[in-house]
Amino acid sequence: MPSKLIVAAYKPSLRTRCRFACTLPLLMERKTTGFLFLLLLLLAADVAVKTAEARYCFTQSHRFGGLCLSYRNCGHVCKTEGFSGGECRGFRRRCFCTKIC
Repeated sequence: MPSKLIVAAYKPSLRTRCRFACTLPLLMERKTTGFLFLLLLLLAADVAVKTAEARYCFTQSHRFGGLCLSYRNCGHVCKTEGFSGGECRGFRRRCFCTKIC
C-alpha cells in the first residue's frame, strides 16, 4: 500500500506534462499571427504612401559646352533655357536638361 502512494505522489499530472508541450503550439500560433499582422501593416503603409509620381523628360542642353562636371553649372544653364533643372549624364558627360512631362 505505501508503494502505491509513493508512485501516485510522483506521477506527473496532466497539467505538469502539458506545461511545455501545450504552450509551444500556442506560442507558434501567436508568433505567426503577430508576423501576419506586421506584414499587413507594412503592405497597407506601402499602398498608402504611393502617390502619382511625375515623369521627367530629358533633353540635351543646346547652350552647355564641354564636359559636364558640375551639376550646379548644368542646372543653371538649363534654367536659362527654360527647363526646371539639369544633370550630367552618360559616359561622355553631357548636360541634360530636365522638365516634368
